[in-house]
Amino acid sequence: MINNITIRKAEIADIPQLIKMNDEFNEPGATFESMKNSLENNKSEIVFVATCGGKVVGFVCGQLYQSICYNDGIQCELTELFISRRYRKMGIATRLVKHLEGEFAQNNGKEIILKTGVNNTKAQALYESLGYRKFDEVLYFKEL
Repeated sequence: MINNITIRKAEIADIPQLIKMNDEFNEPGATFESMKNSLENNKSEIVFVATCGGKVVGFVCGQLYQSICYNDGIQCELTELFISRRYRKMGIATRLVKHLEGEFAQNNGKEIILKTGVNNTKAQALYESLGYRKFDEVLYFKEL
């Protein structure tokens, strides 16, 4: 655990560092303009960064949405979590997730879902240590 980590909302100035981390995490694809557009205009997405000495060392993204099919408030999804290799195992992921959970709660969120790779056992262990439990559903995917 290191003490000089700050958690805050992502800003436009963070985009170059976010792109670099996202390329390592998700494969290249996001551009400066696409991230800028999302940060400025996507009102259902929340993005927090962890910084150390002014450098972005991790990020978490979440979505808030409401469905006519559920009468129990806002649905929340933790969509992305990434910590730069050098800063892993320092409690940063836990701090980011808890920060996002707090934001979800402030926005009347009632439950959080997330998806992670079936072989991503480190992430699964983290989520389970934070009180998440596996849920028996099947994920389907189709490209359009």
